[in-house]
Amino acid sequence: MMSRTHDLTLKWTTVTQDADDISFWDMIVSGQSLYHAFGSGNVCILGSVRLEFEPAVIDRLLLVEPGDYPSGRVALYVCSYCAHLDCGAISVQITREGPHIVWSDFRDTHRHDEEGFEAIDAVGPFRFEFAAYRDALLGRTR
Repeated sequence: MMSRTHDLTLKWTTVTQDADDISFWDMIVSGQSLYHAFGSGNVCILGSVRLEFEPAVIDRLLLVEPGDYPSGRVALYVCSYCAHLDCGAISVQITREGPHIVWSDFRDTHRHDEEGFEAIDAVGPFRFEFAAYRDALLGRTR
């Protein structure tokens, strides 16, 4: 069981990919940008989906609604151009452990190939105090 509690913040970020400027909320875990940690070119799902879909994204991250995949996994970083899961995504297993939320088992995923998820061992697991985690997700401002 991990004992360290991590901090989550969201930072409005703009990157250039293929001469296009793409803006999104980057998830910063204890000072580390997940966009840079993954290095995949995928962007955080927050800020990259249409605004009306963001409440459902937040509900999945808070475990109010089921995950994006049949296994319950939740997409964190998605295709920078369409945000569609069929293009691939970085997903995570999210669990609640008492007053904490835990992100573990990061994987490069594809909607129709859940068996072939590629593990991302260099990132995580992360443990967050639930109230601070919820506040970070709900309190983002540009």
